[in-house]
Order: sequence, then structure tokens, then C-alpha cells
Amino acid sequence: MFEGISTGMEDGMREKINRLAEGNYEYEQSRVIVTPEVLDWNHVTKQVYQTSLVISNEKRHLMKGIVTTHAPEITIDPVNFRGVDSTIVVSVDMERVKPGENFESVLQIISDCGNEKVSLCIPKESVKAEASGHQIEDLSQFVSLVQKDIEAGVKLFDTPAFRDGLLAKDAQKQAIYDGLRASAGRKNALDNFLVSIGKKKPVTIAVEQVYRQYDACREAFQDEISITKNTWGYEEFQICSDASFLRIENEHITTEEFVGDRFVCKYEIDPEQMVMGKNYARIEIKKYETDH
Repeated sequence: MFEGISTGMEDGMREKINRLAEGNYEYEQSRVIVTPEVLDWNHVTKQVYQTSLVISNEKRHLMKGIVTTHAPEITIDPVNFRGVDSTIVVSVDMERVKPGENFESVLQIISDCGNEKVSLCIPKESVKAEASGHQIEDLSQFVSLVQKDIEAGVKLFDTPAFRDGLLAKDAQKQAIYDGLRASAGRKNALDNFLVSIGKKKPVTIAVEQVYRQYDACREAFQDEISITKNTWGYEEFQICSDASFLRIENEHITTEEFVGDRFVCKYEIDPEQMVMGKNYARIEIKKYETDH
């Protein structure tokens, strides 16, 4: 037995040799690496966002595992992987996400090199609805579109993107929208909606001359009155006479028939339909009631 002789072996190394001698083997796992660190999302369809990531490890070992998530909006392809570098495609169906909110979730990677979590986040975006070649992101832009092209405005007004996007998180505006869409013509509904939420004034009309007198009427003749409107927008009007001798040329008009802010209403007076003495007639202009 030798005493006082050092083997030069540190305590830590001695313990490790003793564990190996007893059959206690420890393998140091290689750290899981996920690239890229910042995911780049692609808008592959109107509702679906997609990205891809690569799973590897720092020692470049062959590895296998699975990728899971609890989010029903997420599709993973493939779920199972095996290799040194494994590419995983992640798709998110944003149709199932409430408009105007961030989408956030987590992927769980379970492998023979260890486990790793990947946080997912798709930032909320301004709702963009395309109409007539323009990107509409808010109600102010929508109002400008309607002023220029009411047909494009009506088309956008009837889409789910308008109610669930531009009106997101505003229950009062959504309630007004739902009521008007169900009860009025499309252009009327659009104009009434903008009036109701304070984005425009209601269309009103006026006539320049409210009284006229004709003397010694012997033959039929035509005359006209000038109708003016106060602002832009859509409205329909009914023009009628309460006397058989006064006939209106166009009994149903819309603001689309105005030239600028003016419409010329023509009418005819037929003396053969008159009675002896003085004859009176009244022209009435009122909003046209419609359910179409």
C-alpha cells in the first residue's frame, strides 16, 4: 500500500469514473434550435396566414419528435419529424379569430434532444377591404369612396368585412347596420347608415317657387320647376299631382338624376281636363317608401 502518492485526479473526475464503473451513464442532450427566431407570415389566402420553421440541434445530431398545439386555428404539417434539419409548415386560419385582435399561441416541440416552445403572434391589422381598386381601412375612407362611387360603396357595404371589420368592437353601429340592411333598399340603407352614425347630413330638397298662376289656359302646355338638394348622398322621391289636368313627367326620381344639386321636374297642364271657373292643383314631393 502506497501512501502520500497523488494520482492527480480531481474529485469530480473520480466521481464520474466511479459512476461509469457502476453502469450509470449520462448523456448530455444537444440543445434544440428553431429558426428563424422571428417568423415571417405570408398571407396565402384571404383568411389563412402561413409560415415555416426549421427544427435542428446545436450538435447536428439526427433527431426525431413531434410538434403540437392546443389552438384549433393552427394546422401543422408535418406533425411528426425526423432528421438533422426538419422543416415544419404552420398555417393559421384567421377566419376563426375575432377581427381586430392579435392572434397568439404556442407550439410545443417534443424531441429526443429535448423540448422547446415556440411563441406565435400575428399582429392585428387594419381591416382592409378592396373596392374599386382602393384599400379601405376605416369609415372615413369608406365615406370618401361612397362620395366618388356609390356602386362600389354598396358592394363593400354588403360584405362581411364591412360589418365584422370596419365596425368591429362597435356594437351600436353593428346594430344600426343590421336593422337597415334588413329593411331598406341597398343604396337607401347605405345612406341612412351614414346619416345615423353622423358621417353625413340627410338629403333634403327645396323648390325655388312654391306658387304659380296661369291665366286663360286654352291649349295644353308644359312647364317645369327646379328642385335642389342640400348635400351629397342617395335618396328617392315620389312626385305626384292631386289634379287630373296636371300630369308629372317623372313621378319617381332619385338623387342620381340630379345634375349637380339640381333636378328639373317637367309637368303638363291639359285644359281639357279642367272644369269651368278656377282650377287648383298641388304638386307634392315626398320621400319614396320602398322595401326592396
